[in-house]
Amino acid sequence: MEILKNFGFEPVFFVAQIINFLILFYVFKRFLYKPILKVLKDRQNSIAKGIEEAEAAKKALNEADAQKDEIIKSATLEAEKIILETRKNAEGLREELMQTAKSAAERVIGEAREMADLEFQKAKGEAREISLELSKKVLARVLDELFTKQEKEKILERNIEKLEKYD
Repeated sequence: MEILKNFGFEPVFFVAQIINFLILFYVFKRFLYKPILKVLKDRQNSIAKGIEEAEAAKKALNEADAQKDEIIKSATLEAEKIILETRKNAEGLREELMQTAKSAAERVIGEAREMADLEFQKAKGEAREISLELSKKVLARVLDELFTKQEKEKILERNIEKLEKYD
């Protein structure tokens, strides 16, 4: 022990240092080490939770992208279907309009022909009336110069009867 004393070893101080160490160990463990470990554990848990949430968000994003692609695909198919249906409807409407226009044109042409026939008949009747009047006047002049009044009347009546038979 003398060697220890030569080196300045005091057993009382040594025991006091051990007790101080144990007290500091207990205080650090209780008030410093446990809270630090708790903070580290909480941080580790929050990091793990953040990673899980990020993975969940990534998964949700991938699902949303897949749904978006499906929606776009179905919308494209639906749009193509609507376009084809619209083209068919437009073609049908075009045909229907063409038929309507054709029938209207035929009706107008028929009406125009009827009106032309009526006008022709009317003009024909007017021409007949005019020709009868002219014939009467010409015949009256000719008859005035060639025949007497009684002879004229007989000839005139006979020719009028013949003209009326031709109608």
